[in-house]
Amino acid sequence: VVVVGMAMLNGSGGGYVELEPTVAGIFLLFLVGVLASATMVIPGVSGSMMLLLIGYYNPILDMIKAFLVAVLGMDFPALLRTMLILVPFGTGVLAGMVVIAKMIEVVFERYPTYAYWAIIGLLLGSPLAILMVGTFYELTFVGVMAGIIALVCGLFISNKLGEK
Repeated sequence: VVVVGMAMLNGSGGGYVELEPTVAGIFLLFLVGVLASATMVIPGVSGSMMLLLIGYYNPILDMIKAFLVAVLGMDFPALLRTMLILVPFGTGVLAGMVVIAKMIEVVFERYPTYAYWAIIGLLLGSPLAILMVGTFYELTFVGVMAGIIALVCGLFISNKLGEK
């Protein structure tokens, strides 16, 4: 319900948030980093999907590209501007990984049944959210075959990893 609700609240289908290096913007980027890392730590939930739902996926990717261009071009003003965006986001990701991982460990120790049901809910809701905000193209033979091959490879790998 939470994941699908977030997709429904974001009517722009992923949107594009302007990243501003203001005090409020930097604090918000830190919180977005924490949220992204939290969804990366929770099994079965995609951090990139969550960033897409709240409209930060493409802006962060664009900022990473701008950072790389600034590094390669030795453009120090652009490098500073991109770092004012990426450093708070990255700090939030690192802080979130540490804090959320510990919180998840405590939840699994104290409330394992609820934790597993919550993860199952997230797993069931995530594809619906992706369908709600995703842009789909027509199916092609090559695309369907690539999907089938990826499915078979994934099943084979998960079967081999589970043989203990």
